Amino acid sequence: MSNIFRTTLFALCLVWGVTTHAATEVNQPAPKIDTELIGGKLLQAKELEGRPLMVFFWATWCTTCAREMPELQRLYDTYKGRGLEMLAVSLDEDPNMVAEFWKEKGYTFPVAMRTPALKKAWGSVPATPQMILVDRKGIVRVKIRGALSYAEREDLIKPLL
Repeated sequence: MSNIFRTTLFALCLVWGVTTHAATEVNQPAPKIDTELIGGKLLQAKELEGRPLMVFFWATWCTTCAREMPELQRLYDTYKGRGLEMLAVSLDEDPNMVAEFWKEKGYTFPVAMRTPALKKAWGSVPATPQMILVDRKGIVRVKIRGALSYAEREDLIKPLL
């Protein structure tokens, strides 16, 4: 095999690898994927159909994420009755540490570990926190990296309810 052919083949493999983990884009359909939650329960994609969804990518080592979690719980408590679903996806390595954190803080909204399947479905997460909001029709409407106040997040959620 010539060096040019090998180099071209390598470059094509890299491009293919990047496109298989393409980022979720605003105004595009959200991925429909069943998600295993911490504790073993399966959150089925069909359970989320017709409901607005907030997906929050976070990690226990992310101090900004830790500050936002009580506000996310408050949003969940306030808007769950109006149809809002939430899914926190941890980028941590140890699911036991995440489960302990969740239990210690008393959070009740669903939490999962980022698996290869979730990474492929939702794309890479270059920084935490990252929030994606999906409308009732399954279309991504908001994608934001970084901290938000409770009021800012609420203003983004309300039109989706």
